[in-house]
Amino acid sequence: MFSLLRRVERCIADFRSMKGRPRMELLTISDIAKRLGLPENTVRYYRDRFPEYVPSVGDGRRRRYRPEAVDVLRFIADGLRNDRTATDIAEALSRMFPKTVDVNEEPQQSTAAAQQQPTAMTYEPQQERNQTAAVMFAIMAQQAQAIQQIAASLDKLAAQAEAADALRKEVERLRNELAETAMARRKAEEKAQAALDNAITAKELAAKARQEALQDALREQERREEELRRWLEERLPSVEAKRQGIVARVRSMILRDRSSNE
Repeated sequence: MFSLLRRVERCIADFRSMKGRPRMELLTISDIAKRLGLPENTVRYYRDRFPEYVPSVGDGRRRRYRPEAVDVLRFIADGLRNDRTATDIAEALSRMFPKTVDVNEEPQQSTAAAQQQPTAMTYEPQQERNQTAAVMFAIMAQQAQAIQQIAASLDKLAAQAEAADALRKEVERLRNELAETAMARRKAEEKAQAALDNAITAKELAAKARQEALQDALREQERREEELRRWLEERLPSVEAKRQGIVARVRSMILRDRSSNE
């Protein structure tokens, strides 16, 4: 910004220093087209579109243009290039450049030449104002271009911020999925461990139940042996039972059955 102001100050100082200089030579359409880097037909189109703001001298093929016409036509070219309407350009020209009137400078006689000197003298301040206005418009055009570049940079930053936000959301989603997966795995491991513990407990309970059933069977067998022994002792005399060995045989039979069951 400060460098831009310094350039403006230098331009204004240059314009002020031109006051005492002799008038610049008049230009043709070809000269203006070369300075602007545009085709001649394009420059003529700009001139015919806004003729009242292009300072010129003479008519027809002898028409020539003052040097400040370059700034006016550059202003028009920049405005149309930036898609400004003809109305906007005309309003800006009316504020920055005064409307011009053609002056015929054909050498006729000494009186006509003498009459042209006041016109040139009075036109010098107007020329300075036109050039100053052209510089101001160039500054405005540069500022507009800088604003457009800033706007493009802001749009790019906004797009990058949007992409970063989308990436952040995607990372957050993946993080949540990983957490859910880890939780599901932990629950599955806990469930498998519980099933294993239950299976071990069931096996232990089955073994305990089988041991208890075996003990119950042994107690029942012992009870029946005792009942049988009592039954025999009640029905046979003890001496005769001993002599015949019935009790001993029965006992041996019971012992054999017990051994086979075990």
